[in-house]
Amino acid sequence: VASQPIAAAEPTKEQQVAQIVDAEFASYDGDGDGNLTKAEFAKWIIAMRDAAQTQGAELPTLDKAAKDKWASTAFLNADTDKSKKISKVEMNSYLLG
Repeated sequence: VASQPIAAAEPTKEQQVAQIVDAEFASYDGDGDGNLTKAEFAKWIIAMRDAAQTQGAELPTLDKAAKDKWASTAFLNADTDKSKKISKVEMNSYLLG
């Protein structure tokens, strides 16, 4: 009897986000302290937004000032412990909505 290959389960949204955060967090954590400053966080989420828009996501076009304001508001929402830094856990939670 030949065994059937086991199909790999599709990763959940949570797993996909965790993989992205694990893979990319260090490249945006400029000082290597395991947390993102407001500037580090803004650089990453603006890059993600720009990439999504390039890939066809229908997002309003924002100038630099509007992107900076959007990123600042996003930082305040992501910083759930109000430490003025974003941890991997906070980044995962923020990206999952």
